[in-house]
Amino acid sequence: EKKSLRCYPRRPSDGLINWNLKSSEIYALIRATSKPFSGAFSYLEGEKKVFIWRAENLEDLAPFSAVPGQILFKKDNKIVVACGQGAIKLINVSFEEQNLSEEFLLKSVRKRFSHYGH
Repeated sequence: EKKSLRCYPRRPSDGLINWNLKSSEIYALIRATSKPFSGAFSYLEGEKKVFIWRAENLEDLAPFSAVPGQILFKKDNKIVVACGQGAIKLINVSFEEQNLSEEFLLKSVRKRFSHYGH
């Protein structure tokens, strides 16, 4: 019994992204919580829940200054978000509200993800 491993079940809330982390840590969370699990997620402007199913870790970007969670720009037709260190390119996302799309994310450069909702 002393050498046995205990594994505790994940909760959906375990997929909440903390944008202050390094991009490599956020990338690992996205991979670990993707389908068939409930997905990594964040809140756009603290209101709209966004699920991130696939991403790319971008550690080698040119230096930039941004708040973690800030939507930076579009690269290869995908959105890039600042992390505490590095950035993440969002490859596959979905929204809790069915009427939203990725284009909504880019309507303003002021938009930001946060790790809290409502």
